[in-house]
Amino acid sequence: MQWAIPRYLWVYNSLKTQIEAEDFKIGDYLPPEPELQKAFQVSRTTVRKAVEMLGRQGFVYIRQGRGTEIIDFKATQKLGLVTSFSETLREKGFTVTQADIRAEMVPAPRRIAADLKVSIGAWLARIERTTLANDDPIALMTNYLLPVLVPGIEKRIAAMSSLYSFLETEYNLSPETATDFISARRDAPRGGPAAGA
Repeated sequence: MQWAIPRYLWVYNSLKTQIEAEDFKIGDYLPPEPELQKAFQVSRTTVRKAVEMLGRQGFVYIRQGRGTEIIDFKATQKLGLVTSFSETLREKGFTVTQADIRAEMVPAPRRIAADLKVSIGAWLARIERTTLANDDPIALMTNYLLPVLVPGIEKRIAAMSSLYSFLETEYNLSPETATDFISARRDAPRGGPAAGA
């Protein structure tokens, strides 16, 4: 199956996530284009489009002849704005829908417990769904939320089209920060690359 969305968007999202997680520090330089090409198994053009997008969004500064420098994105991003994966796709012109939406209470895995600052095994609300772009399944999404913030979500989740919009509408919650963990698989079978947050 061909990728349902441009590969540069996956490269962009992966690099953006690493920058926001401070895997790259302010003042560091992104790896050279040939290294990024090899790491993501994409063309030079794809890498350049992804990096240019990072530049337009205020994450990097492209210095001709020197490389691509990580800049203080917190000072250049709109305060309080967190954009979901679905919203990003819609901005690119895709029709985005969700399928197989389900929510359940589960014990917190070790990594998620650390991220949410709760005890391992503490109860969390886990939301899983398949994201489709123009009717093609392109991502498997998983989110973990503190139950106290989303009471009764199991009964209200079916109509969700975008998680952040759903949280704002149904629970009056507006996320100020988010951490995404994204993985992709080349030449994936129907169901597309997997992504989790």
